[in-house]
Formats: sequence, C-alpha cells, structure tokens
Amino acid sequence: MDMLLAIREAAAQLPTLLENKSLWVNSLDVDYHPPRVERLWTPFTVNGTMYRLMMHRLHPCRVEDSLFHPHPWPSSVAILDGQYKSYYGYGPQNGPEPERVGPELFSAGSVYHMSDPGDWHLVAPTCVTMSIMVIGLPYPKAAQRRRTESDNELLNCLKGLKQEAIADMLEFFSRPATLSAFDSMTAQAVSQWSNLKVK
Repeated sequence: MDMLLAIREAAAQLPTLLENKSLWVNSLDVDYHPPRVERLWTPFTVNGTMYRLMMHRLHPCRVEDSLFHPHPWPSSVAILDGQYKSYYGYGPQNGPEPERVGPELFSAGSVYHMSDPGDWHLVAPTCVTMSIMVIGLPYPKAAQRRRTESDNELLNCLKGLKQEAIADMLEFFSRPATLSAFDSMTAQAVSQWSNLKVK
C-alpha cells in the first residue's frame, strides 16, 4: 500500500470531494489527550482500494503533554498551515514504549508517511496547525496495539464537531491557495520517515 501515492491521489480528488458538502458528515473532536484534534473525514478510493481522507485542525500543546503512540493503520500526512514538533520511535505496538528520536520540526509544506506497524510518534503543535491525513486499511489485529477498557471508554466519549467548526474547516480547505499548495506539495513528496527509524 503506497501511502505517498494515496496522498497524491487525494490532492487530485480533493477539489471534487469538497464540492459535495454531504460527504463531510463524519467528524470527531479528539480531546481525550493533547493535542486536541478536530477531524473531518470521508472515504475515497485509489485504483479500487479504499482509504480515508482526513482534514485536521490541531491545537497547540507542550511536547511533554503530547501522546506518544503507534497507529492501527498506515498513513501519510501533508501540513498545509502551522507547524509541530515531532518525536519518533520504532517497536512492537504491544511492546514497551520505544526509544524516542527527535525532535523534528514539520511545518507548512512538509509531507511524510508512517507505513509500518512499528512506527510510533508524537506531535506537539506550536500553533494551530492544519493538515491532511490519508489512512489505509488497518494492520492485521496481531500487529495492532490492544485496546484497554480505559481506551474504549475514552473513545466512546468522543463527540462530533459543531456545525460552525465544520464550516470553518471546509472553508479553509476549499481555498484555492490551500488546494494549490496541497497539490504541489504531494507532487514532490518524499519519505522523511525512513531515515529516522530506530531499529
């Protein structure tokens, strides 16, 4: 699953997807741990493979407060506005927390991907930061971090965004300058991740 190819295709499809506001009915206000992330998402396909395209607004937090975590699925990210500090690690999702490497500063124009179940990271925005994330199908269950009862309780408490927030985010991502920047970024995308892994 080529996540950089997927985010390039997302850049090509985004103007059409944004024209249909009814596609953007899925939202979450992820506030159970810093940084707070406001999320809109919709499914889309690349050569018959299903992905999710997520639009994120991330709020500032301190590095020491940010959650260090793996993802249950491969992903690629393009930052369109703002910036965040990030630390990385590599190890089994159900093993001990891996050694952290960093910090790396990602700002507007950065594109990277996490395509291995062993990839861990944290992000700590220094200001309100807008990004696009594309995620693929989940990793096999055996490779995913096991959710605890506490995890499930926190996830079940998440709520959708208010209409004002949804409209504000759609307006930002629909701007010609935003769409143009996203398209040019992903056309030049290279992986910044492989050189930072600790194995």
